[in-house]
Amino acid sequence: MRAFVIRPSTLLTACAVIGAAFTPLACGTSNVASQVKPNAPTANEAMGGADLDCKQGSYAEPLVIDLPADKRVDLESQMNAGVAIVRYDCNQMQVLKDCNLAGNYAFAGVSLKEQVISLQNEDELKANLPFSSGSVGGEIQTGSQLDLALIMIGKRSTAAKVARPVLEGSQCGDATHFVRAATIGAFAMKTGTKGRVAAAVELFGAGTSGESSADEKRANKDGDISSCKSSKPSSDAPPEQCQSAIRVELVPIAAELPAATKDGEKKDGEKQEDTAKKDAKPIENPCGAEGFVMVGGKCSRADSGAAHLCNPSDSDDCKAQCDKGDMGSCHNYAEAVFANFCNDPSKKQICDETNGAENDKREAEAVGYWRQACDKGDIADACDQIGNYLLTGFKLVKADKPVALAALDKGCQLGKADSCFLLGDSYLKGDEGLKKDTMKGLGLVDRACKLGDQYSCQKLGEYYFKGEYLSKDPARGYEFLGQFCAQGEWETCQELGEHLLGIFDKYDAKMTGVNPVKEVPRANELGRELLDRACSKGKRDDACARLGHVYYVEQKWELARKYLPTGCKGDGDTCLRMADMELNGKGGPKDKASAVEFWIASVDDKYMAQAAEALEKGDGLPKNVERAAELWGKLCNSENKPACSNAKRLDKKVWLEAIADDCSREDEWSCSELKSADKTRHRTEIDKLCGGASEFGCKELKKLDGAAAKKMVEANCSKEKADKSDDDKDSCKMLESMF
Repeated sequence: MRAFVIRPSTLLTACAVIGAAFTPLACGTSNVASQVKPNAPTANEAMGGADLDCKQGSYAEPLVIDLPADKRVDLESQMNAGVAIVRYDCNQMQVLKDCNLAGNYAFAGVSLKEQVISLQNEDELKANLPFSSGSVGGEIQTGSQLDLALIMIGKRSTAAKVARPVLEGSQCGDATHFVRAATIGAFAMKTGTKGRVAAAVELFGAGTSGESSADEKRANKDGDISSCKSSKPSSDAPPEQCQSAIRVELVPIAAELPAATKDGEKKDGEKQEDTAKKDAKPIENPCGAEGFVMVGGKCSRADSGAAHLCNPSDSDDCKAQCDKGDMGSCHNYAEAVFANFCNDPSKKQICDETNGAENDKREAEAVGYWRQACDKGDIADACDQIGNYLLTGFKLVKADKPVALAALDKGCQLGKADSCFLLGDSYLKGDEGLKKDTMKGLGLVDRACKLGDQYSCQKLGEYYFKGEYLSKDPARGYEFLGQFCAQGEWETCQELGEHLLGIFDKYDAKMTGVNPVKEVPRANELGRELLDRACSKGKRDDACARLGHVYYVEQKWELARKYLPTGCKGDGDTCLRMADMELNGKGGPKDKASAVEFWIASVDDKYMAQAAEALEKGDGLPKNVERAAELWGKLCNSENKPACSNAKRLDKKVWLEAIADDCSREDEWSCSELKSADKTRHRTEIDKLCGGASEFGCKELKKLDGAAAKKMVEANCSKEKADKSDDDKDSCKMLESMF
């Protein structure tokens, strides 16, 4: 790579230092005047003194524009080979070459963002350009500042979820974080007079004659503003002269993998406002060093007095910083009060005094702050919340779908994957008032995947396997899903194995054959390997059950025996298949006693009854009347009266417990049986039911003791009315009508 050298004795400039990352950059030529200027400033020159204290195990978003060339090459190499694993301590970042995890990074354009920040002192230099050493602190202290112009046009993101147990390599013991994303764009650095505000175009030198000035300070840049402005949020790749890494998102490596589910995913029958509450997430402080907060795009001392991103747990400070103009704090304040205001212990008194009405008021207030953060601050998370919230509205705020959809669109353009997915899913299904548009929907889901949303990537993989919304392409589906299995997502391993074997929707008792997909080489072997991995490494009993079923269907009895017993722990069909093998000697000697245990484990009424009969008679196994009575008791209910008769015949105590249990579930026949057998026990169960606001229980109690029933209803309703719940009011009206 050609290095743009200002003078032989200087360090490499940005084209050499930054251009090594991601793809080679074209370097501009320089005129004679620029060649005789002082060296371009780097943090190598700007920093010195004691190291910063780092908040251990915390998320961070450090600038990497001054990362040494060799380390940028390491970063690029690791991001191209898999998930980049690093050791980070706020003062340096080491890319761990021998700590590996499969994965990839995809580029997605976002709405162009331009920032100019000025580093005023040594502390700010250390906190914002932490990856070098040396010092020109004296220059900064004598009236100069370091101006940075940052142009950001997209991200390279991974959808990987990283946990320590799935990392491989000799350096993994040193790992602290992984690189979730790198912000891509261009930058310029220039020393200038303290207090003077420079424009980005000035720092990049665009539009100047190129002549030297006695007042011009040392400058350094990478990329071109006009090239950056040609990028669009829909771009699949950065422009040639706007592809440098600006910041990286460093996420602490978890001890265990989180559940592979979509935050905020709307389940069938779930209200949208409930989804918004669950998905509410504040913006955490991205400054890794202790005592520093984000102030206008840079990390500064928390006690500087400037408007800064607040601590999400301090709602009062979030309100104060929002009022000062920090839009991230406006979002955090909305998150703090939305449906959670009364959960703050300091707000207990006002909530008690207003019986929760203050909470509704604050929810309406939160919407206003989210809109402010979205409209004025371009805070993607706030736009996403507005979109989720206003699709259906909630209590004091009416739904406004046009505003909601516009907010989601903005959030998507700003790089919020959840907004992209919700919009895309709505276009695919024709939901939320949108006309069905498969191509647009798929494009948005694909964008969410590129922005690092694992759920979206998994949905695309499923679409390809099923041929849903697009042409069926199992090989492409395998590409999407395979990386997550390699990262230790055992549920994905299982689903992928089922897809490859053609049993994804056919693994119950009716499964009659295995039909591996033809489009993926070695699909038959791969499917079995993936199910085995999910069973053995992931400890997923249902994966063991699926693989055991496969071998059972193929009559490979010894292999079936390897997996079916473990799979039986949570799947009745698996237990019955194992029982069949034991009873008929498939893959081993006949063993009726073992078969009976598998019948019992299946929790299938028919086979549990067969087990009880065999145990009572000693048919092919040791006789055990006590165990038989226990099984009849478990089967005893109003719909299986013969089982109750058998339990009563063998052990009246077991029978009594069984009908009492069924009576507690408001079964009239069982309560009648219990009343005949034990009036005291019957009254106890009826009292419990009425005390729990059961209409059946209170009616039964009224028959036994009208005064007691009335007193219990009045006491319960008095308490429930105080809670001001509409459901409780309706329940009480119904119960009180009895008297």
